Amino acid sequence: MRDAATGRVGVLMDVTGFVDGSRAYHLPRVTVRLAFLRPLNGGGEWTTAPGNILSPTESWGDE
Repeated sequence: MRDAATGRVGVLMDVTGFVDGSRAYHLPRVTVRLAFLRPLNGGGEWTTAPGNILSPTESWGDE
């Protein structure tokens, strides 16, 4: 899959809700949906908004 925000291509591993546990305890917890992608040739996963995920054949940007 292609990440439209970065142009990187990888394997979609998961789309899930994420709660940032580093926020101060008195602030409300907010769940954010994130897509986790892994690079095709290995390496560290990265996250992006699920709306940024395109199939590798979809055009993006100025293409």
